Amino acid sequence: MVPGLSSIFDRQKFKHFFIFRVLLLGLLVLPIGCGKYDPSAVTAAPSPIPASPACYVGTFTGLAGGHADRVNAIAVDAGGNIYVAGSTFDSANHRYAFLSRYTGAGILDASFNAPNGFVTSAPSGFSGGSFDSFNSLKIDGAGKLLLAGSSADSSGRLRSLIARYLSTGALDTAAFNAPSGYLTGAPSGYGGGGKDDVTSLAIDPGTTTIYTGGNTKNLGGTQSIFINSFTNGGVINSAGFGAPSGYVVGAPSGFAGGSFDSLNALAWDPGSNKLVAAGNSNNGGGSYLTLAARYTSAGALDTPGFNAPSGYHLGPLAGFGTGQFDQFNAAVILPGSKILAAGFSRNALNGNQTLLVQLTSAGVLDTAAFNSPQGFLLGPSAGFAGGGSDFFSALALDIGGNYVATGSSADNAGFRGLVTRYLPSGAADVSLNASGSLVSALNTCVNTDRNSLNSVYVDSANRLVVGGSVFHNSAYQQSLLVRFQSSGVRDF
Repeated sequence: MVPGLSSIFDRQKFKHFFIFRVLLLGLLVLPIGCGKYDPSAVTAAPSPIPASPACYVGTFTGLAGGHADRVNAIAVDAGGNIYVAGSTFDSANHRYAFLSRYTGAGILDASFNAPNGFVTSAPSGFSGGSFDSFNSLKIDGAGKLLLAGSSADSSGRLRSLIARYLSTGALDTAAFNAPSGYLTGAPSGYGGGGKDDVTSLAIDPGTTTIYTGGNTKNLGGTQSIFINSFTNGGVINSAGFGAPSGYVVGAPSGFAGGSFDSLNALAWDPGSNKLVAAGNSNNGGGSYLTLAARYTSAGALDTPGFNAPSGYHLGPLAGFGTGQFDQFNAAVILPGSKILAAGFSRNALNGNQTLLVQLTSAGVLDTAAFNSPQGFLLGPSAGFAGGGSDFFSALALDIGGNYVATGSSADNAGFRGLVTRYLPSGAADVSLNASGSLVSALNTCVNTDRNSLNSVYVDSANRLVVGGSVFHNSAYQQSLLVRFQSSGVRDF
């Protein structure tokens, strides 16, 4: 592993609260091994662990042999093929970005990067530091696969990463930043501190413009958000977004004044032709506030149209749950340019509750339409599984316009994968598992309750395709891909 990178091990969207809670419960045992890189580890297709009913779980050794795989993003193409992206370690603690494809039956598709069914970054990584990850995945209008994340260089600097693959599993070397098929950021980073991490990407289908967003370290050690823009050919869009640079960086003081902001989600709004960013912002006095900001296609904050005159919306200082630590991890655009964001809110008992917030197109709480008169919805204070520490990581809309949110819920022994669905009013959709939630449906996949669902996609049959990771016997972190019927019954 590159020196200086151990602190960011597998931490996408897992902020300090979650790591602390897991360590406190004695659950997070990192599967670190030793030895040389084995090239056979990334050429042999993994086989599922048998389970009843069937579900796909990565092998004990992982795609690269390091017993530590994680799914960060999922997408489904027009043919029903399922693409899964994330990170995998080898036995020498090198982290690889990976992209896999499964058939609609949940079987690894050996025709993708044949005969493997998956592709990983090279042992040295995209930037030479052997520490890469794909954090976000979108399929563009041409059926090509856009991925964004981070890649370390040989000096330990974490650089932003965007790549495009063909449906064959090959990099799009001819048409995306030719002849490489990918693009990494400058060593100094957008904030000058040499540490950038792309957490999300979005596509404007009208212009095919690509946006990536994430977090950058400033020279003084503070953290700001950044958003970059690329043409469909993989060139920085310097003439449009944030001209003449092609990117924008949040102010060093931060949106709330505490010099530490996070961007965890981007969403393109086709109704307003604007870009929405979501995360959180520190106020400098011990509070982390939810953050939602809207940008024009030129890269300026939408100051006249979104929570005027600021262009952004901050959650309450005390927090929605009054624990002074809130965060958005996901966001989607609703009809009428409304925004739905999901994450967590700490309560007064130092537990974390799931959080859904709906904003109007004007950037204020939608108190009239969502969980009226509040405009936001907190999960149960005891948690869905009874352990008092829950969070949402991913969000999607189903065919009927209902809200699907996934994440993790603590019980008295560990963390379970969490799947929920809500009606647009904010009421639980009881057609899912008769309750609107699933917290134990994954337990038969492997001998563990320690799982988290970091991504969700609703396919054309209104099935919920979810992915994440599980800890098996506190020794192996394995990738997880499960699909539920609309009723909540698992079909692979």
